[in-house]
Amino acid sequence: MNDVKGARPKVSVIIPTYNRAGLVGHTIQSVREQTFEGWELIVVDDASEDNTRDVICSIGDSKVKYVRHEVNRGGSAARNTGIENANGRYVLMIDDDDLIKKNHLRTLVSGAKRMGKNWGVFYTGFILDRGFKKNKIYPKWKGYIKEKLLTEGSIGTTAVALIEKKTLRRVGGFDENLPRHQDWDLYIRLAKKTKFYPLRSLTVIKRYTGKPSLEKVVRSKKYMREKFSDELRNLRFIKRRKFYSRESLRLAQLNFGEGNYFVGIVRVIVSLAQYPFHLKQLVGTLYNAFLVK
Repeated sequence: MNDVKGARPKVSVIIPTYNRAGLVGHTIQSVREQTFEGWELIVVDDASEDNTRDVICSIGDSKVKYVRHEVNRGGSAARNTGIENANGRYVLMIDDDDLIKKNHLRTLVSGAKRMGKNWGVFYTGFILDRGFKKNKIYPKWKGYIKEKLLTEGSIGTTAVALIEKKTLRRVGGFDENLPRHQDWDLYIRLAKKTKFYPLRSLTVIKRYTGKPSLEKVVRSKKYMREKFSDELRNLRFIKRRKFYSRESLRLAQLNFGEGNYFVGIVRVIVSLAQYPFHLKQLVGTLYNAFLVK
């Protein structure tokens, strides 16, 4: 394994960013502090209107490449631009408000070397930092995990996952029609082609810097249901009910966050009717809605 400065990078790290000059510098620094040195960093600026360019260009590191869109095209397009410019065997994508610990790349690359070519995605756990509370999310699914992804959701932010570039290109990269759930969609498509290997390390910090648009989430969920309609039909009845119940519960959470309490309660009732065993998730949804302000 090549871990030498100046050699062809083993890992291409991609950070898409838009108007996050106050955050992206910290994310870039967390990459530059890695103990594994065989990386390149591609920052794709999706036509920011703040001083993002100045922040990045002032770094003065030859391993950091700056690419700019002349018009705003969205996060998925920015990630795809990064993939097009990637020289590494593996790709790691980090949101511009996330942070990675110093041993993150070494943990992922060591796992990839140990497991060999039969695995296409290697992923760690992460710490979800909500400010008032930090949750530890450990990785738990191994192998061909498409059904788990469909019925139980994503493995987490893209920063947790080291993906073989050839496999990433094989599935077509990110779907630029999705305003939300881009990572979940990508993981499902990857899981059709390759195996996932979990590495039990918490080396990513996912910072909760804002709530998603309810309208975008609703639109994305409808798009995902249509896109993966065949896969959903092929699920066993109880698994399919579990999928729809989890989706209803997530919409309940978002409606509570918007102050739409009546709609949120209706969504909770629908979720329980679809699959009455999401008690832990239900308690979490109600806790966040009524006790955490």
